[in-house]
Amino acid sequence: MTNEHGKVLKQLREKAGLTQAAFARGLGYTTPQFISNWETGKSRPPVSKFNKLAKMYGVKVDVFIDMHVEHTRKRIERVLKVKRRN
Repeated sequence: MTNEHGKVLKQLREKAGLTQAAFARGLGYTTPQFISNWETGKSRPPVSKFNKLAKMYGVKVDVFIDMHVEHTRKRIERVLKVKRRN
């Protein structure tokens, strides 16, 4: 995920009234570092957690699918050195 996506994840978590630690526990993680890494753009949530994330954030799973697809598209474009036509 991009840092922009990380900001969205942080906003959604805060809107849900959860700390990083509480959110991590709800997803089965023992440390909030996973959530911190997502929110700073260092890593991305695994696809296997998208349904649980959607429930915890109170949004549709499409939000995470769209972020994932956008991130993957940008990576491919960087590798191929092409720009997307609009």
